[in-house]
Amino acid sequence: MLPATASSGELPDRRRVTVQPPLRSLPPRSDLTQRPPSPWAQWLLAGLVLSGLLLAHAARGMAQESPSQREWGRLPYRTSPIHYFAPSDDPVARLQRSLLVRGDNAPRPDSLSALLAALEISETSQMLVFARNARQSRQISPDNPRAIYFNDQVSVAWTPGATNYEISAIDPLRGPVFYLVSAADLRRDSAATDATAEDPSPERRNRGPLFQRSDSCLACHIAETTRHVPGYLVRSMFTSSEGKPETGLPLVDGTTPYDQRWGGWYVSGERLPLRHRGNLATAEARRVFETGTTAVPLMDNQRLRATARHLQGTSDVVAPMVHDHQTRFQTLLTRLRYEHELGRSLDTLPDFVRTMLLDSEPPLPQPVAGRADYRAWFESVGPEASRPLRQLDLHTRLLRHPLSWLVATPQFQQLPAPLRKAIHAAALRLVVDEDETALTLSAADRQILTEQLLPQFLAGGAAAGGSAPAANP
Repeated sequence: MLPATASSGELPDRRRVTVQPPLRSLPPRSDLTQRPPSPWAQWLLAGLVLSGLLLAHAARGMAQESPSQREWGRLPYRTSPIHYFAPSDDPVARLQRSLLVRGDNAPRPDSLSALLAALEISETSQMLVFARNARQSRQISPDNPRAIYFNDQVSVAWTPGATNYEISAIDPLRGPVFYLVSAADLRRDSAATDATAEDPSPERRNRGPLFQRSDSCLACHIAETTRHVPGYLVRSMFTSSEGKPETGLPLVDGTTPYDQRWGGWYVSGERLPLRHRGNLATAEARRVFETGTTAVPLMDNQRLRATARHLQGTSDVVAPMVHDHQTRFQTLLTRLRYEHELGRSLDTLPDFVRTMLLDSEPPLPQPVAGRADYRAWFESVGPEASRPLRQLDLHTRLLRHPLSWLVATPQFQQLPAPLRKAIHAAALRLVVDEDETALTLSAADRQILTEQLLPQFLAGGAAAGGSAPAANP
């Protein structure tokens, strides 16, 4: 959640009162009809006609352009049918409701570890960002990076020394919803629960929500880079030795070449992509990167300083690879659903379908290896029927099968039937079409997509309890 300014796309109804100039007296009608137009008037008329022709031609050209060639239009999200600020059904909202129930036995998250456990997020997903481009940028530095922990539906960000945890959660209908929660309030809430479990006080029973929805987060998270819907921003940038951003990319996702990713991030692992922009936290590291041909490793002394106040001692390479794909998928799907709900043209459909099928993701230049415990956790969570989609490849590409595991999440599974049908049809056309504009898939990939994966996950088979493809050993 970054401090910036973005428009919601909804302008207030401002009525202006204008004062008309007094009308000049006009000559008699006979004078108007008989007097030939002046050369200046003829020139003006010709200019207007030419302008009209040019505008008509431009409009036809815009109609023929793909949405990626022009600015994405703003969509109204506050009002019907989106109602973005209506009560949410995301995992954080559900946790909050459970904590408000008297006598509920759910654990009270009094620390970061407990909060992650309550939201079913593994500590091994920890990613560390030292670029000072977040809400609590004053606390962020190469020696005190911001940590992000995430699963399929929720992410939690925390910077040591900051007062709040920053949380985003996916509402199946509305996309990302943003929250702030005070670390001190979590501790007080847990202590109050222990002290008043038998007979809660009126203050305890009537307490306000712990997790506060943050409208201010939308200043950055609704922008042209998110296609003007609530979405995610992942950036890669060169920084100063203090972590201040200098230059970089405004948006990074799963389609970004690896040699342009992770500037301002720490990246660790046994085997990393041949070249990336991670770990450039010092002037010397920047010099080595600019003059060398391989990535700069995260040195042990640097890692120990950076992780001294964090839950884990690493910033595993596989986690940002997963995160890069996930943020693009979720933002595009939010935009696509809004287009459907508002009765607009489904301009986002081609981009979303290619993202869902992991098209345009660059091949790995060499195998990647990160933490075994993060990989084991990632491949074991979620509905059992979706486990084959969670199998990581990490030799030539991210996933073993060319279909995103996120099709098994509520955000996709709760799509309206007509929209799911449109996605299914578009995906099937791409998979069976072998011309140069279609997907670059092997025969085996095409077969498993058409015969198993697309029917099960896009047509509703997996959600209805259908069989899933056998997991590879």
